[in-house]
Amino acid sequence: MIPVDQQYQQMPAGAPVTGVRYTPGIVKERSSIMVVVLSMVTCGVYWFYWMYKVTAEIRDATGDDTLNPGMDLLLNIITCSMWGLYTEYLHVQRVHQILVHYDPHHKDQGQTIMILNIVAVAGAWLGGATGIAAIIATYMVQEEHNKLARIAG
Repeated sequence: MIPVDQQYQQMPAGAPVTGVRYTPGIVKERSSIMVVVLSMVTCGVYWFYWMYKVTAEIRDATGDDTLNPGMDLLLNIITCSMWGLYTEYLHVQRVHQILVHYDPHHKDQGQTIMILNIVAVAGAWLGGATGIAAIIATYMVQEEHNKLARIAG
C-alpha cells in the first residue's frame, strides 16, 4: 500500500479526470503551517490574500468561470470573513470532486470544514475562544489543496 502522503505524487500527470476538467500544475503547493502562521501574524490579512490566490488557482485549473476571486475577496471584506468560511467549504468540495477520480477512497472533508467553521463562528458570537477551530479548518483546506497540487507530480 502506498503511504497517503506519496500516493498523489505517484499518479501520472495526464491521468483522466472523468466529468471534471483539471489542468495539473496550476494549483500551488503551500506549507499549511505557514498559511496558518502568516494569517495569525498579519491579523488575518494574509488569509484574505490566500483565499484570493487559491480561488484563482482552482478557477484556472478547472476552467470554472463561476469562481470569481475578486468578488469573493469583496464579499469576505464586507462580511468580515463570513463569506470566506463558506468559500473554504466550496473549495474543499471542488478539490474532492477532482481527487476522487484519482483516488476513489479520497475522503470528503467538506463537512468537517463546515463544522469547524460553525464552531468558530458560534464561539466568537458567544464570546468563547474557539479560534482554534478556524485555524484547524484553514490548515485542512490547504492540505486538500496540496493533495491537488501533487497530482502534477
